Amino acid sequence: MSSKPFLWEVAQKVVQKFGKDLYRVAIVFPNRRQSVYFKEYLLEHLTAPALLPELLTNEELVVRSSEFALADPVRQSFALYKAYLQTHAQSGDPGAHMTYEDFYGLAQILLNDLNETDAYCIPTEKIFSLIADYKEIDSQFSELTPEQRQFLKNFWESVNLQDTYQQRFADLWRMIPQWYSGMHSLLQKEGYSTLGAMYRQMVEAREALPDPGWMHIAFVGFNALNGAEEKAIKAWQVAGKASLYFDTDQYYLDNPLHEAGYFFRRNIGLLGLKNEMPAGRFIPEKGAEIKKEIQLRVTRVDGQIAQAKMVADWLKELPDEWDSGKAAILLADEKLLIPVLQSFPGESGVAVNITMGYPLSQSPLYSFLKLFFEVQEVLEGKKPLSAVVPWEKAMQWIQHPLNDWETNERETCRQSIINRGLLVVPVAELKKQGSIGNALFVPVEKRDELFDTLLQLLQDLAQTPALQSDSLLKGLLSGLYDMLQTMTPLYSDFEQEVSLAFLKGMIMTPLSGVSIPFEAESTAGIQIMGLLESRGLDFEHILLLGAGEGSMPRVAAAKTFIPFNLRKAYGLSTLENQDAIFAYVFYRLLHRCRNLHAVYNGLVTENSSGEASRFLKQLEFESALPVVWDTWQLPVKATQNQPITIEKSADVLKEMQRYYSGEKPGSVSPSAINKYLTCRLQFYFHYIAGISSPDEVKTQIDPAIFGTAVHLLLEKGYNRWMAENPKSPVTKEAIDAMLDWLPGSVEEAIHEAWHKEKSTTKDLKLTGFTSVVADVVLHFVKGFLNYDLKRVPFMVKHTEVSFDYPLSIPTVDGPQNIRLKGNIDRVDEKDGIVRMVDYKTGGDKGKFRSLEQLFEPHGNQLNKGALQTLIYALMFSKTHPEYGNFEPALVVLRSMNKDHTDQVLLEETATKNKLDSAQMPAYLPEVEAGIRSVLTELFDPEVPFDQTEDLNTCGYCDFQGICGR
Repeated sequence: MSSKPFLWEVAQKVVQKFGKDLYRVAIVFPNRRQSVYFKEYLLEHLTAPALLPELLTNEELVVRSSEFALADPVRQSFALYKAYLQTHAQSGDPGAHMTYEDFYGLAQILLNDLNETDAYCIPTEKIFSLIADYKEIDSQFSELTPEQRQFLKNFWESVNLQDTYQQRFADLWRMIPQWYSGMHSLLQKEGYSTLGAMYRQMVEAREALPDPGWMHIAFVGFNALNGAEEKAIKAWQVAGKASLYFDTDQYYLDNPLHEAGYFFRRNIGLLGLKNEMPAGRFIPEKGAEIKKEIQLRVTRVDGQIAQAKMVADWLKELPDEWDSGKAAILLADEKLLIPVLQSFPGESGVAVNITMGYPLSQSPLYSFLKLFFEVQEVLEGKKPLSAVVPWEKAMQWIQHPLNDWETNERETCRQSIINRGLLVVPVAELKKQGSIGNALFVPVEKRDELFDTLLQLLQDLAQTPALQSDSLLKGLLSGLYDMLQTMTPLYSDFEQEVSLAFLKGMIMTPLSGVSIPFEAESTAGIQIMGLLESRGLDFEHILLLGAGEGSMPRVAAAKTFIPFNLRKAYGLSTLENQDAIFAYVFYRLLHRCRNLHAVYNGLVTENSSGEASRFLKQLEFESALPVVWDTWQLPVKATQNQPITIEKSADVLKEMQRYYSGEKPGSVSPSAINKYLTCRLQFYFHYIAGISSPDEVKTQIDPAIFGTAVHLLLEKGYNRWMAENPKSPVTKEAIDAMLDWLPGSVEEAIHEAWHKEKSTTKDLKLTGFTSVVADVVLHFVKGFLNYDLKRVPFMVKHTEVSFDYPLSIPTVDGPQNIRLKGNIDRVDEKDGIVRMVDYKTGGDKGKFRSLEQLFEPHGNQLNKGALQTLIYALMFSKTHPEYGNFEPALVVLRSMNKDHTDQVLLEETATKNKLDSAQMPAYLPEVEAGIRSVLTELFDPEVPFDQTEDLNTCGYCDFQGICGR
C-alpha cells in the first residue's frame, strides 16, 4: 500500500498514460485547491520539458462546453420574472400579478430547483406535471425503477386538490414548465444561460468533448456526481475519451450500509463507471491487524471559540521535523477562521497558507455598505436641509475605519454630539468634511440613481488611505464594483418601482458570500482550509476543528419546492446525500495521515449539540483504530486582587499643585470632599489622574438629568416671578401662579438638562418614557412648591448662588489657599432669618449622628447630603457676612412625603441639636476645622491614596474595573 499522496499517484498515472500528449488532456477537480498540488506533483514526474495539461474545476468545464455566457443570479431572476409576466398575460387571468419584490423570494428557491433538475437531466415538464391517474406513472415514467415510481405514487396520493392551499400549489406547479422555457428563451436571446442548462447541453452533445483540442478528460478526486456528470462521463468513458480517478477504501466501499461509500457503490456498481485507481486498505476493520499506525485523538472543549485555542498546543505536538505542506488545520465550522488566525502564537515562526478567503461580510467595506442603506432608510422621504439621523448612525460613521475625515474632525464632532446629548444628529453636521460623508448622508430620491451613487462612493473609497494600504480591501472593493456594474443596466431597464429595503437585501445578500484568498496559492507551510475543500488532498498531521454533531456533518434542509418523495423518485439531492458526502470527506482524511486531532464544542447551545460527530463514534465502534478521548480546559487560576496604593510621589504632588498655582488654580467642591472621604483612591483617579468614565450619549433620563431638570424648572419659576414682581414677597398667589406656569416649561427644562443647551420649539418632542418622566419632574416641583406654600410670605434673595472661598492649609510648598467652590439653590428670608435652601430629589437625609462621623474617612455611614450642606453653610457665612442670622435648610421631598413632617433643618442626633440660626455661629468653626483637617490630609505627602475599607461603595464606583473589586 503506497503512502504517497493520492494526487501524486494520479499524476504518475497520467504522465505514464499520455506522455507527450499531456498538453491535450484536461484534468478536472472538484475545486481549485487540488490543481495547485497536482501541478507540483506533475513536475516531479516529468523528466523533460512539457506543456502542462489544462487544469479545471467541474464548473469551469461545464461553462467551457456552452456557447452561452453564465448568467448571474440577478439576471436569472429578472428573466424568470419576465417569463412569469408573459405566462400570466397569456393565461387571461384577470387577477393582479405579483410585483417583482413579491416574486423575488419565490424566484430564488425556484431557480435553485430548476438548475438542479437541469443538472440531473430531468425533463421539467415531467417533474412539474400534475398526475391524477396513478396508472399514468407506470406508462409515462417507465425509465424509473419500481421503487422510484412508488415514491411518485406516494406523493400524488397525498395531494388533495380540493384543499384551497393545495389547489394554489397545483396552480403554481403546472405553470412552472412555461416559466422555465420562457426564462431560457429570454436569456439565450441575450447570449446567456444557467449552469444547470449548460450541464444538460453538455450531455446532449453526446461523445463530443467541450474543447476540440482535448483528446481526453481525467476526472480526479470526485465523490458525488449529479445526473448530467454521470451521463457525460459514462458516454466519454465508453468512447475512450474520459477516465475517473476515485480515492476509495475497501473499509467503506465493501460495506453496503456505510454512508461514506454510498456514491462509489452507485458510480461503480450501479452505473458501471470505471475507477482507474485501485481501492486501498487504509482503515482496518474491527478485529483486523493494524498495518499502519494512526494516532487519533478527540478533545472536548467548553465553548465554540475555545476550539481555536487548541492551535498553540497542536503546533507543539508536531514533530521537530515535518514536511512543509503536509500539516493542515481543517475547519468543519468555517466561522472559526478568524479565531484560529488570532490564536496563532506570534513567536511560532510557522508559515501558514489560508485558502478559505477573506469574507467580505467581516470587512469594513461590508459594514460601510450596510450603514449606507440604513442611513438611506432613515432619510427616505426627508428634506435634505432638515434631515436628521439617529446618534448611533452618526457615531458609526464617525468611528468607521473608512471615514475620510481628519482625526481631530472626528473627535470634535463626536464630543459635540456627546456633550449636547443629541439623540438625533442633523445631517448638515455630518456633511462638512470629506466627499464620502457628503454622499453618504444625501437621500437618494430615485431608485435608478442608487447604483450610480454606490458606484461613485466606491470610487471615492478606492482613493482613501485605508483602501490604498490594504490589498485585501482593494480586492474586495474591485469585486464589489464589478458586481454593481453588472446589476446597474438590469435595474435601469426595469420598469417597476421597488422598495429601498428590498434593494438593500438584493445587494447585500449575495455580498455576504463574497471572499478573496488571503495569500497567493501555495503548498508550503500549514494549510488552513474548510473541511470540504480538503477533498483529494492528503496531510500527515491534521487538526480538525468543529468536529461536533451539527458541523460534521453539516446537514441542513435546502429551500425547495420539490417535495422529498419527488426528490427520491428522481434521484435529486436529499439530506441523506449530504450526510454521505460529509462521511466520505471525513473518512478520506484517514487514508494517508499519521495523526488526526479532532476538537469539538462540548457545551450545549443554540448552535451546538454538545456531542462529538457521529463519524468519530462510528469510527471507534466499527474500526480497529484506537481513539483517545480527552477534555481540555483553559487554565483558570483564582488570584486575589492586590490592594492598590498610590504614594504621593514628586510627580503626584506636582499634579496636585494645580489647586493652588497658576493663573486659574483649581477648586475643591463639597462633592470632591465627599468622594475623598468615601475612597481616597477614587478621588485620585477622578481629580488627580483625570480618569473619567467613557463618554457616551445618554439615551435615557438618568437620576442626574432628572435632578437637574427639577432644579432648572424651580429656578425658571422663581426667576419669572422675581422678574415680574421685583422686591415683592412670595405669597400664595405667587405659588399658584408658578404652578400654572411650570407645566408649559417642563419639557424645556428636561431638554436643557438632558442636552446641556437651550432648546427651541422644534426640539420639544417628549414622547413615551420621557413624557412620563416629565410628569414626575412636574410632580417633584409641585412638592417643593407645596413646601414653600407653608412658609409664605417670604422674600427670595437669590437663586442659584455660587460660592468661592479660599481656605489656607499647609502643603510641601508652604501655606497655600485652597479654594472651596459650590452652588446653592436659593437664599430666602422670613421673619429676619435667612435660609440657605438646598433641594434634593434623591435619598439624602438631614439627620446625622455627629460632626466627627461626617468627617470620618472610609465611613460606612457617610451622610453626603448633610456634609455638603454644612460646607455650603460655611462658604455662605464667609462670603455673605451681612446675613449673620441664617440657617441651612435641606429640603428632601422623599423624606417629607415619607414621614409627613416639614423637618428641613439639619439635626445632630447625638446631641439632638437642630442646627437653626441660633446654633450655627457656634457650629461653623467646628465645620471649618473638619474641612481644614480633610484638606490638610489631602495635601499631606505622607498620606497615600488608598482604597476604601467599605466594599459596599465599590459597587457604584466608576473605577471598580481597575481595582477588580
